[in-house]
Amino acid sequence: MDRIKEDYHAHLLVDNLPSATKYEVPKTGETFYDLGYKIGWVGEDGKVFLNNHLDIVMLYHEHMPGLYRVVGFEVKPRSVKAVTFDNNK
Repeated sequence: MDRIKEDYHAHLLVDNLPSATKYEVPKTGETFYDLGYKIGWVGEDGKVFLNNHLDIVMLYHEHMPGLYRVVGFEVKPRSVKAVTFDNNK
């Protein structure tokens, strides 16, 4: 929890390219990128959330027909409550 409160980030690499998190400013429409992704966040009530799921968007370029090259990727972290199943049902 301390690391989340200290705004720690994790980093991933694909084809030696760093991950980034995309942010858009609602009022201006400007787009910003932050290297890596936050491992969690703190809600307004002080409750700490762990980003335990990642949506990954691969960005690629078609170099030649049928030949693609990765040019970057975005990570969209999120916190998902764990779900348990009863195997006896």
